[in-house]
Amino acid sequence: MDDFENSFTTGDQFIKEYSNSWMWHRQMPWYIRIELVTLLVLGILMMRFSLSHSDSLYGLCYIVFSVAVPVIIVINARSAIKIYQQRNTILKLTEECHTAIHNDECVVYAKKDKDNPRFPLSAVIDHFESKNYFYLIFTGMLMLPFSKNGFTVGTSDQFRSMMKGLPKKKNTRIIVIGIVLAGVIAAAVFLLIREIQIYKSVGWILPMVNSMRQ
Repeated sequence: MDDFENSFTTGDQFIKEYSNSWMWHRQMPWYIRIELVTLLVLGILMMRFSLSHSDSLYGLCYIVFSVAVPVIIVINARSAIKIYQQRNTILKLTEECHTAIHNDECVVYAKKDKDNPRFPLSAVIDHFESKNYFYLIFTGMLMLPFSKNGFTVGTSDQFRSMMKGLPKKKNTRIIVIGIVLAGVIAAAVFLLIREIQIYKSVGWILPMVNSMRQ
């Protein structure tokens, strides 16, 4: 395996990018986003074609849920970013981060007179990348970042190729949520088909009923 050395200065920009990328990678993967958009569309269609208040309420619930979930996740991510930024400002934690990979080990070069922590690449359970950084997640959810522009040994393309060969743990909790959402979507599709069929059968009467009420 190729050797790598990487250095960059941590700060507010890094914290913000890491928090956002973690949010989309671990809490809102692509299939969850697709399911939420699908549920939103089904909710809108349900309200359009429902002839009863109870079925319209189902549509409203779908809409509220599909909008509320990403909003809550984004709010939590923004709150975490502010907390870390304030912590770093108060404690003046902005400093140089120097990490290397040698002999299938990831070495974090700590301050002088301290041992350099070492983590075997076999302990990697997940990995992902954002616009400017790569992230390796080790057992215990320990995250080690690598700046794409900070390689002094090796290149970002070589690191990406190396990273593809590392383990990638599935997020069981998110997978279960995805399965549940798929079930909800299936039920919503069934209800929507029923409502459209009823609407086609008796929906033409509604203008007449409304005109009689007036």
